[in-house]
This record gives sequence, C-alpha cells and structure tokens, in this order.
Amino acid sequence: MKNKYLILSHHKVKQLITPLYNKFVTADALADKDDTWNNLSHYLTKHQHSTVVIANVNKCNAKCVFCGQHKFERASGVMTQELFEGIVIQSYKLGITHLDITPPLGEPLLDKGFVSKIAFAADYMKYISMTTNGILLNKDKEDGLIWEISNWVNRVNISIGGLDDEMYKKVYGVNKFNDVITGIDLLCKQISDNTLSTTKVHIFFRTGSNTYEILNHPEYKKIIQPRVNEGMVTVEFTNGYDNWGGSIKPTDLVGAMKPRQEVKKCGLPCFSLMSFFVEHQGNVRLCGCRFLDKEDDGLVVGNMYESTLKEILSTSSKLKIFNKFKMDDDKVDNSPEVCKGCTLYRPIRKKDFSF
Repeated sequence: MKNKYLILSHHKVKQLITPLYNKFVTADALADKDDTWNNLSHYLTKHQHSTVVIANVNKCNAKCVFCGQHKFERASGVMTQELFEGIVIQSYKLGITHLDITPPLGEPLLDKGFVSKIAFAADYMKYISMTTNGILLNKDKEDGLIWEISNWVNRVNISIGGLDDEMYKKVYGVNKFNDVITGIDLLCKQISDNTLSTTKVHIFFRTGSNTYEILNHPEYKKIIQPRVNEGMVTVEFTNGYDNWGGSIKPTDLVGAMKPRQEVKKCGLPCFSLMSFFVEHQGNVRLCGCRFLDKEDDGLVVGNMYESTLKEILSTSSKLKIFNKFKMDDDKVDNSPEVCKGCTLYRPIRKKDFSF
C-alpha cells in the first residue's frame, strides 16, 4: 500500500516540477552558451559514449496512437546477426559497456534471432537493457524466450496501454492485453525461478486511464503490486506525448493522454545528440528519439557498411549536426528537419559532457 501512494505522489510531483525543471535547464545552459560553442569541438572529442542503442528491427505488431511508426512508409526489416555482432564488437573497442536494444520504430521481439543476439552481446557488454510492448512475452512458452531474457537482460522496459481490454485496444490498436499481462506475470515468475538472474522490470504506463485508476485496478494489485513490493518491478506514468514531427495530433490521443508542449530552442544543440543508435540497415544516427518518414531526416552521420563506428562518430561528423542549432540574428530555427517542433528538446549544458 505504501508503494502505491509513493508512486502516485511521485507522478504528481513530476507533473508539477517538469516545466520548472525545463526552464532551469535552459537558463543554466544559456549561462555558459558562449563557452559551450567556443569549446564544443574539444568537448565532443573528449566525450566518451557509454551506451550503444541498437534498433534490431523496423517493424511493429501494435498501432499505438502516440507513435508515428504506423503512419510511416519506411521499409521494414530485421538486422542481420553479422551486422549486430560487428556493432557490439566495435562499440566494446570504443569503451562502451551498455547495450540498449530499443527500436524507436519497432518491437525487438519480432526478431527471430533476438536470443542469439543478446547471448552474443553478453560476452562484451556489462549491462543490457531492452524495451518491448510485451505482446510476444506470452508466445510459445516452450521456446525459452523469457528464460533467455532472464539470463542476459539486466533491465526489461515494458510499455503497456492500460490494464483492461478496452483501454489497451484504444491506445495500442490491437487486442493483445491478455497476452501482455500474462507475459509480464510469466517473466516475473521466470526471474524469481532463475536464481542467477539480475533482471529488473520497468513498466511504462502509456494509457488513457489516470494514475489513480491504474494503481487501484485489480490486475495491478494482483500481478504488478506484489512485484513492486519485492523490488523486482518499478512503474512509471508518461506525462505527455510527443507529436512525432507533426504526425501525431492531439485528437489522436485517448482519455487522459495529453500532448507535450514544444520547448523553444535557445541556440544550443539538443542534449539527445550526445547519444547515438544504429538502425537495422546500418544507418548510425545521433539522437534516437524521433524520425521523419524518410531514410535521412538530418540526423544520420554514417552507415556501418561503409565506415567504422569510430570514424562515423568522429567529432567532425557530429559538429555538422550540432552547428545547425546555432541561431542567426533573426532567431531562425536552422536545426535539422526532424528536430523542428520536437517537444523533447533540451539544450545541452557544459556539465553534460563526460570526460
């Protein structure tokens, strides 16, 4: 019971503080704006990436109202084992120790080679995380999928659209709620049974139901709450939803879901450009949050089939994109096309560089 009220309080505090925090970050960034630009090349050269994000697929088995994926016509595909292994090895040589398998436009478990990929990565990476909609966690129980996840994955993020058939289908566009909640239960039981498992589960509620309704729902009390009490599961509620470059309208959202407000750019690069991820076909992108409906929307810095990861992530490659955030005297937004209007913008601060 105590955990339930802590979660509810945390969510409400987050709603109140987020706008204030955004203003603080912008003010803090602007205080060092000239210094950041004058030393940006040096900072980028010294910066050490700690995480590689791999999008092993570009296809999904849901049609979430808050995601641009189902409105895009980008070619779907699955990353080859050979390319995956090459990315992991090159990342390891660059000192990267965290692998995150989170396709921004897809469901990682649609990859039939998922298990062989995470098993290979475990020999190189100290920490492996993934994000899934959980629909396939309840598939053929004899294939060993959830056992392998409990062996190799340190953190499983599960995105869920509610705790009943009706709300889940409204938000995720498919009638798969029973598969998801059963899969969550099975995964948690498997983690408990596997005495060597270090896996933690984090559930993102992306739903039209309000927080109080979720925390008092019978399915929450039966399956999720006991695991929260044990420390195996943590939960989070999405405050606002991005517009995916304008492809998601406020009218697309359901129930209590609210759109995020655009954060005006202040003439500094976005913090998300400090990260990168690799698409299924080998494209390497700075950021990893958003796409437009095209192969190159301004954030692609190279391809693994044409260059090494070290070459692709060179300072000169990054600067070409970072410099687009400079504003002229007319305060014109010259940022990459995909970044215009993005509600996830957060200006980079001097303290964001790790060296």
